[in-house]
Amino acid sequence: MKTKFKLFFITTLFLTLAGKGFCQDIYDSSHAFQYANFLFKSKEYQRASLEYERTCFLDSQNWGAHFYLIQSYRKSEQATKGVAHFQQIRYQLPPTEFQRFEHEKNINLFIVQPSYFLAQAQMDSMDELPYFKSPSLLLTHNWKVSRSYLTEVDYKSDKTLAVYYENTLAGLNLNYKKPWLAGTMSALVPGLGKVYSSYYKDGIIAFLMTGISAFQAYRGYNAKGANSGIFIIYTGMTAGFYLGNIYGSIKSARQKNKRLNEAIDKKTRAAFYEWAK
Repeated sequence: MKTKFKLFFITTLFLTLAGKGFCQDIYDSSHAFQYANFLFKSKEYQRASLEYERTCFLDSQNWGAHFYLIQSYRKSEQATKGVAHFQQIRYQLPPTEFQRFEHEKNINLFIVQPSYFLAQAQMDSMDELPYFKSPSLLLTHNWKVSRSYLTEVDYKSDKTLAVYYENTLAGLNLNYKKPWLAGTMSALVPGLGKVYSSYYKDGIIAFLMTGISAFQAYRGYNAKGANSGIFIIYTGMTAGFYLGNIYGSIKSARQKNKRLNEAIDKKTRAAFYEWAK
């Protein structure tokens, strides 16, 4: 009898606890938010954004979910969605939440369109314009304007702005190559324009190809005159190499300038992302 009573009690207790477990909604906004936070901390930002989206749908007043949703968009390379989401909820935000949301929106906006901040004189609620405008000037290679602007905002008092000023000086000291000069040099001596742009191997190859082709044309002309097939073929090849060499030299100068800019762009973006963590 006692054994049956114990078995009945244990069974009843199990069914009661199981019933409570089954009744619990593991898909409610609270659990979705917790799971999203777990994914965010695990740096699974793409999946986290999906969970934050569901949390915001279930609880539109969960401002923490909205905020981390925008951050998740940014960290999963969906900055455009971050800007759009801010615009969607902007006028529902409590005054106490607006500043941090605007800050995050501006980071997303910078990633999408750095040039947006070039024309800005102030921001809605933050005194952070230099941290957006300075890198915008650098990424658009406005070196002189950048130096003037950073001097006005006292770059020495801030580590990030000091890095931007160093990048500005590096930009001002860049030894840009002149495409027209590279083309002219290669018109005078095939390959010389590429050497000028620091593409030494390409310059030597261009010189040899043009020279060898011209020499073969000369040999063909000496052997059989202007009607020589070798002369005609190699003359055409020489003209092609010569003109291609001029065009290639102009392109090489532009490519060299692009690489010079990219080196500073990389440092500028690294400083911005370090600040925007």
